[in-house]
Amino acid sequence: MPKYESIIFFVETPFTDRDEKRFGIKELSQQGFQVEVFQLEDIFHKQKYIASKQGNQKEYITYLSTINELENALRIRSKKVLVILLTGYHQNLLKLMVRLGIDYAIHCTNKIPSPSETVSESKYIKIKQKLFEEGFLLLSKSIGRALLKTLEFVNRKTPLAPKYVIAGGSRSIEHLTKETLNSSKIIWAHSLDFDLFLQSIESSFKSSPYFDVYGNLVEQKNFNNYIVFLDEYSPYHPDNDFFKIPHADKKETYYPRLESFFHYLEKKYNAKVVIAAHPRSEYQTKEHFKSFVIIKDRTLDLIKNCRFALIHSSTSINFINLFEKEAVFFYTSTMRNFYKNMVVTFANLHGKNPSEIDFNTDFDSLNLLQDKIDHSKYLEYRNAFIKRNDSRMEYSWVIIADELRNE
Repeated sequence: MPKYESIIFFVETPFTDRDEKRFGIKELSQQGFQVEVFQLEDIFHKQKYIASKQGNQKEYITYLSTINELENALRIRSKKVLVILLTGYHQNLLKLMVRLGIDYAIHCTNKIPSPSETVSESKYIKIKQKLFEEGFLLLSKSIGRALLKTLEFVNRKTPLAPKYVIAGGSRSIEHLTKETLNSSKIIWAHSLDFDLFLQSIESSFKSSPYFDVYGNLVEQKNFNNYIVFLDEYSPYHPDNDFFKIPHADKKETYYPRLESFFHYLEKKYNAKVVIAAHPRSEYQTKEHFKSFVIIKDRTLDLIKNCRFALIHSSTSINFINLFEKEAVFFYTSTMRNFYKNMVVTFANLHGKNPSEIDFNTDFDSLNLLQDKIDHSKYLEYRNAFIKRNDSRMEYSWVIIADELRNE
C-alpha cells in the first residue's frame, strides 16, 4: 500500500498556469496521486495580492480564509496526505501540521545567490544607502520588521520538522539547520526550470508561433537574429507590494534608460530587441516598450533561440545557464543599491562584469560581449543553484513520486 494517496501544495500567492506546469500538477496526478492546491493568502496576509484569483480558477485549487477552515479541510481528507509547503514557515501552520499529525515537505529548489557573496559593504554604508533610498520612516519600519522576525525565530516553539526536503542545487538547503536536515529525508530534484529545459530538449516539435501581448502574430523573420531582454517588471512587480519590499526602480527613470540602451543595441548589432515579459506583467495596459516586440510566457523559447540575452538578476538566468547563452548583465544608474548588488552577484558567478547605463553613458565604451563564455563558471553555478551534478536526469515530479512510493 502506498504511504501517501494525496499531495497538497500550500501556497500564499496566486497559483498560475505557469506554476501548474512548473510543479507538475497533472504529471503527479498521472503518477497516481490526488493533487490539490490550497491557497492560503487570506489567512496570512491582510493586503490582497494584485490580480488574486485571476486566471487560476482551477478545480484543484481551494481558497481558504482562516486556520479553522484549513483544519476542517484537512480533517475530511485522507490521512495518507503529504503537504508540500510553498509558503513561509508560519507558526500557525507548523502547529497545525503537528497537531493533526500530517507529514509535510518543504520545497527548496529555487534558491538564488545572495548579493553578499560577491559584494562586501560595511553596515554603515548599507544603512546610509537604505536611508538615502527609503527615507527614515521606511527604514525604521524595515528595521522593525527585521527585529520582529528575529524575535519570532528566537521564540519559536514549533520547530521546522519536515518529513522531506525537496532540494535543487547543492546550495539550495544551506539555509536549513543541521537539526532540520538530520530529521528529514532529502529528495535531490532540481530547479523547476530544469523540467522545462528537459521538455525543450526532448521535444521534436517545432516551436509554436509567437504572439505579442496585444494578440498580434509576430512575423518569424524577427526571430532570425534577435536579442532578448529578460524583463522583471521592476517598477510594478506585485511581490514587492505584497511583501512590502521597495521596488528596484521607478518607472519614470527605469524605462527611458532601458529603451535608450535597447535602441543603441539594435543599431550596433543590426538585430531586434525582443522583450520576454515577466509572467505577472501587464504591458498591454502600460506605455512602455512600445517600439519593441513584447512576448509573454515564452521566455525559454526566446532564450533558446536568441543571439544573446540582456539581464539584471532574473531567475530566468537558469535558462541562460542551461542553454549556455551569451549574456549582458546590466543595471540602471537609478536602481536601488540592493538590486545593483544582485546584478553584480549574478554576473560575477557567471564570469562576467555588469554594466551601468544612464542617458549620458557612452555605450560604445562598455565593451559588451568582449569576454567569451566561462563554461566552468556556468557549470559551478548550475551545480550550486539549479541541479547537482550527481542528481537524476529526470523530471522532478518523477523523482518526487518515485521517492514517495519507495518509502
